[in-house]
Amino acid sequence: MDNNYIQLDDWRVSYSVYGSGPALILLHGGSPGTSGDAYYSRNIVGLAKKFTLYVIDFPGWGKSSKNLLPIGQWVNPLEMGGEVISKFIDELSLERPHLLGSSFGASAALYHAIKKPEATGKIVLVSPGGGRMVGQPYSEPVVKLVTYYMGDGPTKTKFTSLNNTLTYNADVFTAEELERRFELSCDPEIIANPPLRMPTNSLAAPLLCDDRRLERLENDVLLLWGRQDQVQPLECMESFQGIRNKDVVIMNRCGHLPNMEYPERFNSLVTGFLS
Repeated sequence: MDNNYIQLDDWRVSYSVYGSGPALILLHGGSPGTSGDAYYSRNIVGLAKKFTLYVIDFPGWGKSSKNLLPIGQWVNPLEMGGEVISKFIDELSLERPHLLGSSFGASAALYHAIKKPEATGKIVLVSPGGGRMVGQPYSEPVVKLVTYYMGDGPTKTKFTSLNNTLTYNADVFTAEELERRFELSCDPEIIANPPLRMPTNSLAAPLLCDDRRLERLENDVLLLWGRQDQVQPLECMESFQGIRNKDVVIMNRCGHLPNMEYPERFNSLVTGFLS
């Protein structure tokens, strides 16, 4: 499938379209070198049997422009991701599309939904960021993520160290997938303006759990979490208990990427919930 492009203010957003049926927007996580199609490569064929999939590359990743955040400034990247979703839905005139977001993409989906619940269908959230941990703003893998472009910039050692924390089973990715993602993470435009970075004040870490609008969200939500998630440990799930209309599934022997670790079960859960 060829990529489509759309201009949303200062963002040039790349997206792919698959399948037929109700609209479902797929929103990837924030791993260096990823993209929408790569992140959901194990899910697109299955989900496209029931839905029209819009698979976005957020600005800063994939084939989209590399300017999620203003040059040299730290703003809440999760909220900026939500703005991208809102503008995308408006520009394509999508009527109450369902949202499937993982990690960064899940948090961005929530920021969109709490601002525009009437423009949103059902929401699948996979280990969203922005939850609260005891005694620290970030888990160790998230620190590796937001400092990936600092110091000597991207290195294979940094990339491997971060990637090893993403899944319960280290063999989920092929060597070719990892090499391709590392190469993409070294894009000079991303190095100059990383979409995820350490805030100057660690206390400024965006915590969605502090946003009381979550308690007023009436959309149906499926919350998926890996029991062995190191990036957003299971304790972070407590931060989203204020969401009223939710089903919760905790997947055992599973890390941060259940869509990649158990694609068939994941596709079945998503399809059943949205249908």
